[in-house]
Amino acid sequence: MSPRDVPGPDEAGWDRGFEAHADAQRRRIASLPLWVRIEWLEETQRLLSGLRRIDRPESPDDSSS
Repeated sequence: MSPRDVPGPDEAGWDRGFEAHADAQRRRIASLPLWVRIEWLEETQRLLSGLRRIDRPESPDDSSS
């Protein structure tokens, strides 16, 4: 494990509130290489598409509305 993998005192928990946690998360994501962020976004898009299909199944009755 590298030192970057170990959370710092501000990133160890939510003891400083949600905004501090959100800021720390944005810093972690920003430190990732671009190709990793793109892969993550593509996988997220695939998962969301699958969830949308599950949430709204197409049926013959739905086409008339």
